[in-house]
Amino acid sequence: CMWNISTFYKLSLLNVCLTIGTSNVTLYAKWLEESYTVTGTARFWSGGGTVIPASQTVIAGNTASLTITPAAGSSLSTVTGCSGSLSGVSPNYTYTTGAINADCEVIATFSLNSYTVGGSVSGGTGGTISPSSRAVKYNSPTTFTITPDWGYHIDSVSGCSGTLSGNIYNTGAVTDNCGVTASFSLNSYTVNASATAN
Repeated sequence: CMWNISTFYKLSLLNVCLTIGTSNVTLYAKWLEESYTVTGTARFWSGGGTVIPASQTVIAGNTASLTITPAAGSSLSTVTGCSGSLSGVSPNYTYTTGAINADCEVIATFSLNSYTVGGSVSGGTGGTISPSSRAVKYNSPTTFTITPDWGYHIDSVSGCSGTLSGNIYNTGAVTDNCGVTASFSLNSYTVNASATAN
């Protein structure tokens, strides 16, 4: 005397064994909704970021939302998984899955930002700065070579929180686009005149 009762949502068995007499009997069954696990994973070889929550349980047919946040100096590269879509702007992204009908994983990849550091000569004369521009990864320093023309000397070099050593300018850690400007001045010389008696 057994009935096997399968639910639409979750394959489970309710085993019932009754001795039925002459009275009416009412049977009650409780259906359990099927649920699945949605996992959030952050992957990066440079840079970084987070996917929150790392794991959540979702009722079958429902969607799930995950918050994706790049770390400082990083950008979101790709987000895939669970047939979802991305909304928002950096650093506040939301990834909404499609209807969940199986365990699945959302994977976000991040990359380290690169910034442009430019070099220029004030007034455009008196010397050169090399290179004129370069790409620098987040939180890294870089260097420029400052070369006066003949008859000039380095007057000053500024920008990107750097310091001058000889004719090499070392920037600070680069966290945004910035520029280095070199100024040159003409050399001055002392001419001494003397007279002698014949």
